Amino acid sequence: MSQRKNDDWMGTPLPRKEDRRLLTGKGKYVSDIVIPGALHAVFVRSEYAHAKILSIDTSEAEELAGVERIYTGDQIKHLIKSMPQPIVQPALPAHYPTFWPLAVDKVTFHGEPVALVIARDKYVAEDAAEVIAGQAALGNMVYFPLALVALFGILFAFRNKLEASRVSQS
Repeated sequence: MSQRKNDDWMGTPLPRKEDRRLLTGKGKYVSDIVIPGALHAVFVRSEYAHAKILSIDTSEAEELAGVERIYTGDQIKHLIKSMPQPIVQPALPAHYPTFWPLAVDKVTFHGEPVALVIARDKYVAEDAAEVIAGQAALGNMVYFPLALVALFGILFAFRNKLEASRVSQS
């Protein structure tokens, strides 16, 4: 027969310490930490799943007060090396794709970073990211509209119900 230890807290209610300060607005979060001279970064992300980047216009964003620098994929591809594929590459001869921190020439997934805004204030960085304009040529995308998925689900359920009624009749 097992004897219960005094330090066995599994399954027993514990008094909560953080609720009062969080509910009264006195909680401290990482974003509340202010470091003098710190810069803030915001990524501009692609709204397309597959597209060729024709241009990225950062001129309006660069004119905002507080914006320190804006980087695009074309600007950084000559400054840094690309990153290898995020898997262990076998010792086989093949073409293994590389990845850039910012999209270069084309975007390959929705939400891929295409530009980086660095500013003195996080709100200025977000404002600058919103005014960056890009032009893209859409590629061939494969998509499956939600309405079509729902229709297939209804048809599948109807087929199963029809087969079940046939089995019960025989």
